[in-house]
Amino acid sequence: MKWLKRIFGKARSTQTHSAELARNAEYVEGQLIDELDPELRKTLEQIARHDTPEARHKMLGLLKSTTLLVLSPDASTEPGPRRIERGETVNLAIAESTDGSDYVPAFTTPGLLHNYLQTGTLGYFPVDAIALMEMLEGSQTNIVLDSGAAHSVTIRYEEFEELLRYL
Repeated sequence: MKWLKRIFGKARSTQTHSAELARNAEYVEGQLIDELDPELRKTLEQIARHDTPEARHKMLGLLKSTTLLVLSPDASTEPGPRRIERGETVNLAIAESTDGSDYVPAFTTPGLLHNYLQTGTLGYFPVDAIALMEMLEGSQTNIVLDSGAAHSVTIRYEEFEELLRYL
């Protein structure tokens, strides 16, 4: 796995993001609990079965209020609160797809993230989906939601950059 150090320097996050990692860590021990918003899950499954512009528009709308989990060597593997501050430089894990394009694997639940990793203790950050898109803006890096899951969906950088223009 490669690391992307916010390609153009500082993350351009417009707000401070915080989340309680201890709460998320509870879900990855033993049996995994899937807490994905039912409407978002239904939309992702619909896109995975039959991709339409309408379904993608709905997905992008739902992501405006969604927190995603992203892998990072900067994130502690210890449970506890962690804040991503405005302007902070953050390393993100990136992977290469079969077509050679780079993507950031982002997850909607700790269980899906854990299934993707299978083993290892790499840390992760919870981050608002819009903030992640802002961090990747201009990098030509896609986002793959729930990589490895049946409902996995790629959000092309052109899509989220278009969305950001209207926010």
